[in-house]
Amino acid sequence: MPFPRSPSRILMIFAMLCLSVTALAADVTRDPEPPVLAALLNSFLKDGPVTGTLVIAEQTIAITDKSSGGLTNAKDVKESVAEASTEVILDFLKVGRQQATLRIARAQVNSQLHFLIASRAVLERLERSTPETPGAAFKRFYPDSLGLLQISRVGLNAANNEALVYWQITCGMLCGSGHISLMRLHDGVWREAKQEDLWFR
Repeated sequence: MPFPRSPSRILMIFAMLCLSVTALAADVTRDPEPPVLAALLNSFLKDGPVTGTLVIAEQTIAITDKSSGGLTNAKDVKESVAEASTEVILDFLKVGRQQATLRIARAQVNSQLHFLIASRAVLERLERSTPETPGAAFKRFYPDSLGLLQISRVGLNAANNEALVYWQITCGMLCGSGHISLMRLHDGVWREAKQEDLWFR
């Protein structure tokens, strides 16, 4: 098909391309969850290099009384992270009860942190392992693992510059901890502003 030579048609095509690029950029800015999670992982390096591989569950964890140390209402979250705005707390409580496939901006994760994503199918198979305990089967399957990291959905404020996320790491039946992190966007970069420890075992 011949290329349209009419100036008006050329301008129309150019305008359509500009709208497409703008829409694509808008989609990126509306989805800060992957870079927030990348920043969360980078925060694990704040005390120095991490030795070993971090195994991350592909499925997000839903916040419940049992899984998150009781983060089920705004008052409890505010007591844990006083610096968090009410807006981000309410969104965290809303989306945190949902489960979804984890999305991490891998290119933004520091290369010093070695991690891999464990599929739901693999983790369920390890939980059903017999005669081994789930912890033993996990360790055999991931011998260099630091433990299993499970992360919730990310709560966000309307401006998309403040985020809350719950995460827990388990390294056996009697080993693990749960935490909540407040993330803030500064000069286009997400950073952890506060981390609160919720439970240990």
